[in-house]
Formats: sequence, structure tokens, C-alpha cells
Amino acid sequence: MVSVQHIKKSFGTRLVLRDVSFEVPDGSIYGLIGKNGAGKTTLMNIVAGLSTADSGNCVLTGAAGKSRCSIGFLPDVPSFFDYLTAGEYLRYLSMQTGKRSASSSALINLVRLKPDIKIGTMSRGMRQRLGIAAVLVRDPAVLLLDEPASALDPSGRYEVMEILRDLRRRNKTIILSTHILADMEHLCDAVGFLHGGYIKKSLSLNQHTGDGLKLEIVFQNPYRHHPAGDVRFTLERINSRTIQVHFTEPSLAAQREVLRFLAALDNPICSIRNIGVDLESIFQEVCV
Repeated sequence: MVSVQHIKKSFGTRLVLRDVSFEVPDGSIYGLIGKNGAGKTTLMNIVAGLSTADSGNCVLTGAAGKSRCSIGFLPDVPSFFDYLTAGEYLRYLSMQTGKRSASSSALINLVRLKPDIKIGTMSRGMRQRLGIAAVLVRDPAVLLLDEPASALDPSGRYEVMEILRDLRRRNKTIILSTHILADMEHLCDAVGFLHGGYIKKSLSLNQHTGDGLKLEIVFQNPYRHHPAGDVRFTLERINSRTIQVHFTEPSLAAQREVLRFLAALDNPICSIRNIGVDLESIFQEVCV
């Protein structure tokens, strides 16, 4: 787990972080959202140990319960030796850390690159994927990624997001910042809105079993109000034939109860749509 507690940081008379606190469980992805200049990169540098906070602390606990765990940090624009191939670069890093070169091949496969491609000929998306492989050489428990999909086309963003999902399945803990809110909606387990020097709003985004799940249901016939009869979800009537279901408990049992409730209404359903969480609207409300 990563536990950030009451971080404060100033540069001269400018207070950038005044009281930042949040926690990220093992094997989950946490997204930092904020305007340019909100302090996201400063906070990343502090968590990575590249900068010191004026006060507060960051506690990193690995899956085995150790008080410290390794961290991999990927900056917005990573630097490489352009004259090397991807395989040569990762083998070089492996030798520096004592890892066997065989792990380099596994990393190349993980990030969907070819070992013999020259770094100098790579696209921005390929360089980002190589950067992810580079920070994985030491097999860190925690990854810090600063704008990992910035300036990438949709195909490049998709590749990076798929790699991050794969890493979560491998129980890596990931903290990332990005301006692409749609990616966060589909990737992150939770997000924090950094504004005014602190996390102004935190939100769970577990769209399959969490607070982020919201369903819009359109019936064939007018909907007559029926009490939900269950504290795990609430109903909101939108118009005569449309309701929204808001989940108050992150569980599959709550979703099954909604299905039973709908089946008992004896009103044919025209459509069910997961409308999830609109991070853009929340960003405008919280950070603008």
C-alpha cells in the first residue's frame, strides 16, 4: 500500500502542496487529476523520493509487509540511448541492477515491442512503452507514471492502457497522472482531484462492483414508482419511461438485487446503459 499523509511543499513563497493525503491499496490504479500547475508532478517526485516534502510523509508498504518497497518512476518524456535497440537497452539496465538478461525478453514481450528495433526510430508511443519496460527491470512493487499517454494517438494510448491493466493483474500498484479523463474512467480504481494544494475530492471508480456504477434504464411502458426496498441502491426518475439506478454499495450482490427488482416490475425494458461517472463534469465542478 502507498499511504501519503499530510504532504506540504513550498517553492520560495509559493505554496504548491498544502495538505495532501490519500491511500492506494496494493494491486490497484490511482489517478491524479488536476489543472496544469496544480502540483501533480511535484507530488510524484516526492512519492518517488526525488524531492523532499517540507512536512508530512509517504509510507510505502510492499505486499510482504515490508516497511519499504521498490519504486519505478516514469517521467512525462523519458530519455534513452537512441543508438541502442530496445533489447540492448533493457539488457544494459538489467546488468546495472544485477537482473538476468532473460528478464529483458519477458519485458519486451510485455510491452509489445521487438527487441531489435532501434530506439532512435521509435514513435512516441513505442518510447513510452519502452519506458514502462525500463522501470520494470527492477521489478518494483509501485509504479509512478507521469502523463504516460500524453501526445499519443488513440492506438498508442490503447496499447499503454492495456499494459497497465496487465500490470494491475500482476498485483502492481500504480499511481498515474493524465489529462485524458476518459482513460481514467476506464482504467483507474480510484481518482483524486488535486486542487488548491490538497485532494479536494476522492472518488472510487470500480465500475464493475463500485461507486462508479450507474445504470440508465428505459422501459417500454411508463414507469410507476416502486420503492427499491434495498439500501444498496437508489432510484432516480428521469422521465415517464426512464430511471437511473445509483449503487450505494460496491458489491455484485447489489447488482443481482437490481436485476431481481427489475424482473419483478413486469415492464419490458427497451435498454440498459452503464453511464458510469462523468469525470469531466466533476473536474469542471471541483478544479475550475
